[in-house]
Amino acid sequence: MLGWKGNVQVEHPNMTLRDSGFVGVTLIGITFLVLHAEQLQRSKACEFPNQLAAFVARQQGGCANILPDDHAQLNRWRAELRTQKPEQESSVNIALLLARELTRGGCLGEAERLYQTYLPIARKLLGDSHPLTIKLMVGYADVERRYGVFDLSERVDMEALTLSRKSFGDASPEAVLAMNELASVYEDERRTDWAADIYQQTLTINQRTLGKENPQTAAAMNNLAIVREEQGRTKEAEQLVSEALRISRRFRQSNAYVANLASMQKGDTAIEVYRDAISFSDKRYGCGSAESLALRNMLANLYLRRSLYADAEPLFEQVYTGRLQRWGSLNDATKEAYDALNTCYAMQGRIDKISDPIARRKWLGMRVTLRDGGDH
Repeated sequence: MLGWKGNVQVEHPNMTLRDSGFVGVTLIGITFLVLHAEQLQRSKACEFPNQLAAFVARQQGGCANILPDDHAQLNRWRAELRTQKPEQESSVNIALLLARELTRGGCLGEAERLYQTYLPIARKLLGDSHPLTIKLMVGYADVERRYGVFDLSERVDMEALTLSRKSFGDASPEAVLAMNELASVYEDERRTDWAADIYQQTLTINQRTLGKENPQTAAAMNNLAIVREEQGRTKEAEQLVSEALRISRRFRQSNAYVANLASMQKGDTAIEVYRDAISFSDKRYGCGSAESLALRNMLANLYLRRSLYADAEPLFEQVYTGRLQRWGSLNDATKEAYDALNTCYAMQGRIDKISDPIARRKWLGMRVTLRDGGDH
């Protein structure tokens, strides 16, 4: 199970890899490599999965998950870096903030360049044991892990963890940060026992130092829940993510935890999880909020995967209308919702409901091809 990590609190333009299951890559060759790399990465017999996965990730590139509303802040940070000298602490801090947001948004290439530029500067300017240096190390390890370069990521994480424990203690925020990233490496490498052990340690530390009702404690529960399910300990995983969701609702409901909890359910129980979360989000934030739109999109895609087009249709209509109002018709997220809505129309034989003539002709052509056995 591919679980959601962290606090995905807002709807982002392309929340498709995990909540709809569709992966779009333009080049056929890259598509093959993506699928093949995923298989190789999970095969112990393959000697070069990391390198292939890294190549594929770098070919795809892109900034798929950057919110349109966040581009202004990213550009301000970029402008500040251009006007400041690199060899000063304020520049290092801005570079860290920018690189972190770029990583979350999928802009791994730019984030990697920032880390490779400013990590040596931080080492020289501030020293290896400075909190900023350690955070840059963990961030750089995060990028390389997402690229699939696990050996490099693990080495950088281990160095960051050693420095953190030596300088600030085993339970310091810097040590917990490095531990979480190291556990993510082991999890991605399918060394689930090692990952679970570290996640359990970070959860214990957070409960002791931050308290049991803290958002970071909830995040640690969610991380451990994902690995527990991979270990086949489903009941424990469900209890952990349920508790994480309960804690998050005291602050800001995490859609990530909702998605993880729903993925652990069978039959209609998953639908009820989403409905409950939507009801909570509508009351707390409003039915047109980014959180509520994201949840509706998740539930609609669940219906779509189950071929329940009539149930998915009204949800996709709400998602499309909301995205249209927030980001306009040219935004990729709006287009994605529009395409999903058209799919619902077409699969119910209501192609006349598709307003765009090009999309309507496409679906008409597909219907002819299917009717005639694919000869056209």
